[in-house]
Amino acid sequence: MRYLIIILLLFSCNNKQDNVKSFEDYLGKDKAESLNLAISAWDNFVNINRGSKSVTDFSKGFLKKLMLMDSWDSLDKWSVDCKQFEKVIDEINETDLRKEFWMYSNETYDDNEVIQYYMDVKFKDYSNEPFDTIKHNDDFEEILAVPESEDNPIKFDEPRIRRQSSLHSRIISGIHKYCNEEVIRQGAEITIEVGNLSPNIVIGGLLENKERVDFSSYFTKAYIVQTIFYDFMNSNTCKNSK
Repeated sequence: MRYLIIILLLFSCNNKQDNVKSFEDYLGKDKAESLNLAISAWDNFVNINRGSKSVTDFSKGFLKKLMLMDSWDSLDKWSVDCKQFEKVIDEINETDLRKEFWMYSNETYDDNEVIQYYMDVKFKDYSNEPFDTIKHNDDFEEILAVPESEDNPIKFDEPRIRRQSSLHSRIISGIHKYCNEEVIRQGAEITIEVGNLSPNIVIGGLLENKERVDFSSYFTKAYIVQTIFYDFMNSNTCKNSK
């Protein structure tokens, strides 16, 4: 019996690694390396700020505070490594991964495979999914679209503070394709279905289902980085946080 349990555990670990590898292959080598750099920045941010709290407790508290903030400049709230954030933003900018984050407003998304994947998902019939309750909940109507700050106007030739998710993203379609964690996969599905999704809606969905979210998993961190933490990093680079 003990050996059977060990075999099952090993199979589970290998299966999870296979899912991550398939996801990284789907992104491509350069994009996967850039995304993993961003995920490392998230891990570092959590670890230098969580103190005695668990990763899960800090992550939930951070997201809850972020949801209530008008500005994501964190100088008086959390410790940030602005140089690391700048390195990540630069790395994303230097690869086509920037299109998966909608870094520039004037770039056209041209990955037809992902565009077709989005179209296929949008024709799916949704029912009894946790993020659905968030999307249609009247309490969240006021934060469905968070406008750009007046003191941070959009400049088409500079990275933008999006405050909305990408219309298309290979990261999101890859999470939907390869993640076997129910809440995160369904979150990716709703992100695809809605299109321009406010980070506050993503945060609301994660917190609504917090007991079923594994904040230490690769796919949860990839989803948080793409939909939320990219904006936070961009708000807190050394240049933007001055």
